[in-house]
Amino acid sequence: MDDLVENEPKNLPVVIFGPDEIGHIVSTFSDAANGSAVAYFGSSGYLEMAIFNGNFRLKFSARPGDRVVVDYAKK
Repeated sequence: MDDLVENEPKNLPVVIFGPDEIGHIVSTFSDAANGSAVAYFGSSGYLEMAIFNGNFRLKFSARPGDRVVVDYAKK
């Protein structure tokens, strides 16, 4: 019997910044489509958010202290 492999991992948390859902945490920054928001763990181990080929701070008016939610219940 063959194994069934899916491209979409299951049960990954969703990152929410303010009213915007950023999406699932990805493995690397380059996993995002050009111009889209991405959440990933940087080399320092911190959760980081960025826009692939863009500026997250400008697009979302992000400032230090803004609330970020990592929702493990949302699928």
